[in-house]
Amino acid sequence: MTSSPSGKTSKTRRRVETVVLIVLVVLIVRTWCIQAFRISGGSMAETLLGEHFQAVCDDCRHRFPCDAAFPSQGRKTVCPNCGRVGDRLEDMSPMAGDRLLMHKSVFQVRRPRRWEVVALRHPTTAHAAIVKRVVGLPGESVRIIDGDVHIDGQIARKPLSFQRAMAVLVHDADFHSTRDNTVKPRWRSEAEESLWGYAQGLFARAVSSPDEEIDWLAYNHPEDGNDRSGGAAAVVDRYGYNQSLSRRFEEISDVDDLMLRMRLVKTSGEGLLWIRATSRQQEFLVQIDPNRGEWAVEKGGVTLGTGAAQSLDWSGQVEIEVSLIDGRFLLAIDRRQEFAWDFEPSADGHAGTSPLAIGAQGLGLKIRGVRVLRDVYYTHPIGLRGGRGIDGPAELGNDEYFVLGDNSPISEDSRTWPLEGGVSADLLMGKPLVVHFPARLVQVGSWEFQVPDLGKIRYIR
Repeated sequence: MTSSPSGKTSKTRRRVETVVLIVLVVLIVRTWCIQAFRISGGSMAETLLGEHFQAVCDDCRHRFPCDAAFPSQGRKTVCPNCGRVGDRLEDMSPMAGDRLLMHKSVFQVRRPRRWEVVALRHPTTAHAAIVKRVVGLPGESVRIIDGDVHIDGQIARKPLSFQRAMAVLVHDADFHSTRDNTVKPRWRSEAEESLWGYAQGLFARAVSSPDEEIDWLAYNHPEDGNDRSGGAAAVVDRYGYNQSLSRRFEEISDVDDLMLRMRLVKTSGEGLLWIRATSRQQEFLVQIDPNRGEWAVEKGGVTLGTGAAQSLDWSGQVEIEVSLIDGRFLLAIDRRQEFAWDFEPSADGHAGTSPLAIGAQGLGLKIRGVRVLRDVYYTHPIGLRGGRGIDGPAELGNDEYFVLGDNSPISEDSRTWPLEGGVSADLLMGKPLVVHFPARLVQVGSWEFQVPDLGKIRYIR
């Protein structure tokens, strides 16, 4: 049996209608909901990358992006993980900026929230679209003090999810020196007869007597972040991304808002895992008993809190995070926040050279993924006029927002724009949702190609 002409016409019509419907849906989504967006500058690095170079340290093999927007004649890369001087920036091929998908209509339903990333029209250049992070909300008074945002006279504390999103890497122990055997490791035992050992990113310790003293492995930050310097210093607000910019000594600030992240691979024997976190005059001790799945936090000999995470397999892969950011101590186990304690950051004293330590008392341990990170330190941008919110409080109107870039030293934002108040709500374009096209460089012989880096497609926080 053959189909009738009317049947063929019906099928063709349905196909055409389907195509038209798909086109209409795409147009509606593009017009009212989703829009593609490309990052052009480095003010939000490393959360979002503009045009950049992708460098690899020839010693520790750490990969890191460098801003390609500034002249780099004669400049060489400096690894932010170990401090080794590497290749010239001018010899590298620039990578395209991140491409984003933006939700255009979300702020027609609700207002932006603090610490949220937003897209907006540039206040002084109407045709330009930019991305910043909201820190001040309508009607608030915003002041930046010692690198932290204060709202109406009180420090604005970030939830753990935003601490993670904004954290700047200081040191990743998975990437270690492979060429220079004289380099002193940053994680060092405090006792002469310690059972701690290190090899290929793995920290290990043998089982010992539960009655022994705590065997501490302490982080020691080197001068200028260079593992070959031999000296000790506080963590500072340097950005590995800003390789082409110079900063005077007085423009660099000590940072004691730090985070420790590590992965407990294996435990054995009876005993305790300890973590020590120090911020100027504030010292917190975390005690973890993997065999019972219990933890306790103390400060100055006083127990602040206790709890249990007994459902976890403590003999396997367990991630532990401790942070001292924005005057708040946080403990998280396996990505879940277990404990928080607010304190008033001290203006006295100096940021220490050994702010973090991992200890064991009788317990056998294997630990990987040991990373030290720091919070964004807001300061006056390099070479830019204006200091709103720094030289004095910025008072926001009823429909105004105070926005900042994560890459504080180079970001033009509410600190520098010539505005009477904050950014008007009318300038908001939408909320960036995902980085859908992060690029990576592929070499085939003498040819270079930029292709999508699927492993870096991510949700934006």
